[in-house]
Amino acid sequence: MWCRQRICLTALLTAFLMLVSSTQATESVAPVTWASPGSDQSLRIHRSAVDFAISPDGETVARVGRNGIVLHDVASGLERIAVADAGVVVSNIAFSPDGTMLAGVGTGSRIFLWDANSGTQRAVLSGHDDIVTAIAFSPDGKILASGGRDARIVLWDVDMGAVSRVLSGHANAVSAIAFSPDGEVLASGGEDAAIALWDVVSGKTIAILQGTPASAVSGVVFSPDGSTLASLGADAGITLWDLNSGSHILIPTGNSAPVNTVAFSADGTTLASGTQDARIELWDVATGQPRSTMQALSGAAVNGVAFNFAGDTLASLGDDTRITLWDAATSNVQQILVGHRDNVVDLVFGPDPQSMASVARDGQIIEWDLVAGKARATAQLVPHQYAADRMLAWREVAPDPSSNSAPNASGTAVGASSPANALASPMQALDAGIPMPKASSDDPVMAKKKKPHSRNWKGVTAITVSPDGSLIGSASDDGTVRVWIDGNVQPRLTIPGRTGAAATGIAFIMDGKRLASVGRDSAVRIWDAITGTPIKTLNGHEQPIRSVAASPDGVLLASVGEETRVMIWDTTTQKLTKILMGHTDFVNAVAFSPDGGLLASADANGRILLWNVATGELLRTLLGHYDDVNGIAFSPDGRLLASAGADSRVLLWDVALGQQLQALNGHQAPVRAVAFSRDGTLLATGGEDTHVLIWDVATRRLTLDLAGAAAAINSIAFSSNGKTVYAATELNEIHRWKLP
Repeated sequence: MWCRQRICLTALLTAFLMLVSSTQATESVAPVTWASPGSDQSLRIHRSAVDFAISPDGETVARVGRNGIVLHDVASGLERIAVADAGVVVSNIAFSPDGTMLAGVGTGSRIFLWDANSGTQRAVLSGHDDIVTAIAFSPDGKILASGGRDARIVLWDVDMGAVSRVLSGHANAVSAIAFSPDGEVLASGGEDAAIALWDVVSGKTIAILQGTPASAVSGVVFSPDGSTLASLGADAGITLWDLNSGSHILIPTGNSAPVNTVAFSADGTTLASGTQDARIELWDVATGQPRSTMQALSGAAVNGVAFNFAGDTLASLGDDTRITLWDAATSNVQQILVGHRDNVVDLVFGPDPQSMASVARDGQIIEWDLVAGKARATAQLVPHQYAADRMLAWREVAPDPSSNSAPNASGTAVGASSPANALASPMQALDAGIPMPKASSDDPVMAKKKKPHSRNWKGVTAITVSPDGSLIGSASDDGTVRVWIDGNVQPRLTIPGRTGAAATGIAFIMDGKRLASVGRDSAVRIWDAITGTPIKTLNGHEQPIRSVAASPDGVLLASVGEETRVMIWDTTTQKLTKILMGHTDFVNAVAFSPDGGLLASADANGRILLWNVATGELLRTLLGHYDDVNGIAFSPDGRLLASAGADSRVLLWDVALGQQLQALNGHQAPVRAVAFSRDGTLLATGGEDTHVLIWDVATRRLTLDLAGAAAAINSIAFSSNGKTVYAATELNEIHRWKLP
């Protein structure tokens, strides 16, 4: 679905623009006519983490994510129906042209067809002997083409759900397929470096196109009139094929950086390309000669390019939350559009020069006023229950003073005969020795959990540095807590595990004389950091705890774990003071802002919640990650928040605005830890790829790659002077690097 994905996303955005235009139209204004999605002839090789498809009537969006396929209402962005459970479909979805069917590639070699109205499964297509790599509907919707690693192309009769023809000719895996605009020709490209043109009716080979030098084909796309085919090769080059004469022009892109995207202008005379090394180039289709070269302002890979209808403006997007508009004639920057929270994955221009729409990885759609250079309208693809989550927050700790009953942890009222009736909150119930209600299977929060998110990290699970920088604390999977003096290979203090359960989090309290630790025994323990004497054990969690944080003034502790609650404790009274409700999955990490006014908590649903510590009010929900958020950290000035995700990304957030500023892409595996230096100039990140990466916070550039660890990195900390980085690993080791 290399080409199809682009068309699906373009259709989604077109539908949104149609919706906005219709709501703004008056009786005296003629309706705006938008181009058909199929008229956008562009190709994106760099796939986004979430696939989108739009129904032809523009009313429904299909989205593939970690929870399977979900259909959303375009106007509201809210979930309408789920058509597949998580794990069934891994990539590539497409609506049939009449909108009645939805196709998706499943695990292995299966293709699924669903009724798009009811969500019921219509057919499971099994005709490949290996993984299916691409699918595409014919323009009339009667045929579905699929290509696979078995070197075959299968044409399916959509109505019958059966094989119509099997096209054999490639010597290796088929990596790309595309129908011509009239639907009469199918183009396919493979790892055998061949491009085949097939007669769709007869199934016969029309031609085999072989470039020089031969290179595996990563994508194919037709020009708007069908006379030219552009193909991308693994050698980083672009080939333009004249389908009338059979001749071709090889466009070398200058170096070995992969080409991620190409797009034809509406008149077919210009081809734009975007590369992994942040270059945007314009080419003359007739001659193959370069017209101009631009450099992406973010310095990040260019993953998408698109011309407006007039062909005088080119938009580019990449690993960035911004969109850049270029003057196609002069190559100068026209505008930079800022407004998305997450990396932009696609965009489409309106028929007039004043409108454009874009979609980000988090499902946010923005319609832009290009004259004003700002958002005109927005929509967000979110499940219905997100709104319910926010309504549930704090119901149990903010009862109506005029009411004779107090809500419990699940938001239902406690009856007048309940012993907790006179108590204002579950915290008071705990103080009185009354157990809090457990989350039940009909709890709307717990009911959303489809599967547990296990996180049994091994070795040294957490590391922290005391406020004065003199001590280092560590927690281990054997339950042991240790205190070290920097430079000493032997710990100054060892506190054996009390229950044999793993210790998972550790935090020094402000004066550095006390230490808090948490673990899988569900208890928060406070220790004397000098003698190792236990001071207090705080009980309130019902499940294993994953993280603990101390407020800067040392008065509060926050703890989170394998439940949806955030608990705040008073270290002076040693009592539970607040329970924050709002998460929908296990909570992995928690952090106080430097001034102690905010608390951030991150969960296994990829969400980060920002709370007002004094009132317990949920202020913002940050959406950007697509898997567990494993670690979070505030910058020393409190303006930034860094988050480490199992999606292998590190995100930087503007705390005041609640917007994502940058995605730092450098890790090759899930990221587990983030830490700012105390002067705020550096950010350290580490994870399952065993590397510690050091980033310049001001420029958002990678400055150092610290190798040497032989196992996953669980936790990171800077020394007080910022000259040393410590990393805790699953090999039960603590690594230390001196920075230049």
